[in-house]
Amino acid sequence: MTGRWQAVTRLAFASALLLSACAEDSVDDPLAENRDAAPDVQSHVSRYPCKASSDCVVVPQNCCASCSGLVASNALAMSRSWAGAYLHGLHCEAFECDPRCTFPPSPHLVATCANEECELVDLSARPFTECRTASDCRLRTNACCECGGATGRESLVAVARDSEQSVADWVCEPNATCDSCAAEPPPDGARAECIAERCRVAYAPN
Repeated sequence: MTGRWQAVTRLAFASALLLSACAEDSVDDPLAENRDAAPDVQSHVSRYPCKASSDCVVVPQNCCASCSGLVASNALAMSRSWAGAYLHGLHCEAFECDPRCTFPPSPHLVATCANEECELVDLSARPFTECRTASDCRLRTNACCECGGATGRESLVAVARDSEQSVADWVCEPNATCDSCAAEPPPDGARAECIAERCRVAYAPN
């Protein structure tokens, strides 16, 4: 009986290990499809060191993320020092997305440095975009300083006029100072609208 019991125990232990390994493999992993293609980057997926927000950059999670538009669910904030290796490791030249495309930059997605780790921030989901009517909203650059900030489609966001929070609270470096000058005019046809109680940028049709 003792020998049989030991054999059963060993079998149960081995089965538990196998089930545990399968469970770990089933965890949702944004880099799983590219794990073999980019092993060096995969080992650093949770370590994106930074000292300032300028050390960080937004990158797509996978090759075809851009085909549906880059949004918070398919983007990452990563240290600039790792971004090149990460994108190279995805081997996107081997993929054919449907439709084939290049990812458009989203002005709402910015990479910031929090607790010395790069963090993805979706400006469109922050309290400073809440509104009731279009008159509550205005346009601004997604850069720290409005003075001289870019206002192209890849940089223009809509925010609440009177919010206590601001884009600057999220994207400016500590102790940053901005010159007081008029912001660059927005592109022709751009306007701030209140859509589903959030300020959004709208463009007139071409």
